[in-house]
Amino acid sequence: MKKIILLITAVLLMTSSLYAAEGDWDVCKSTIINECCDIRGVKIELDDNDIIFSSKHKDEDVRITSNYKLYINGELIETSEEQDKMLEEYHNLTMDIVEDAVEIGKEGAKIGLQGAVVGTKALAGLMKAFLTSYEMEDFERDIEYETDKLEAEAEKLEIEAEKIEQLADNLEDLHDDLKDDIEELDDLHWF
Repeated sequence: MKKIILLITAVLLMTSSLYAAEGDWDVCKSTIINECCDIRGVKIELDDNDIIFSSKHKDEDVRITSNYKLYINGELIETSEEQDKMLEEYHNLTMDIVEDAVEIGKEGAKIGLQGAVVGTKALAGLMKAFLTSYEMEDFERDIEYETDKLEAEAEKLEIEAEKIEQLADNLEDLHDDLKDDIEELDDLHWF
């Protein structure tokens, strides 16, 4: 499951930058999830902040609602107070991962745009060095300054991505706990 969560996160990071300019979080997260999260026979979707897991090989699905109720194949599963808390934590942790991944994607897109600007500045700097008294040492210093700023921003994103990886580890543990604790989930071998 950890590999699935990390793969989801990676795909979210790659695709969220495509939607970053929209500025509509609900459109962004649901579009990203619905387009990318079909993994090893399990499709994962968001629908009005409900999390839906569907088996591609069986006509079965699991829904964890935004009010932390569990449905399997459309049937409400009675859960204990402790299980309700686990479902709440699972739902919130999943949504946190999605939101964080989208934010990192947006920041990654900004860094990519800044990289394009640095590339343009490098080209302009070379032209300036050839056509004026602007020295190559000045050019190298200026470009190094710009790339150092980008590298610092990228390192911040890497730290944020590591936080998502920790959240994914926590989600994997919680997923296993839910399966162990709720018999109906455990009976679904694909979940």
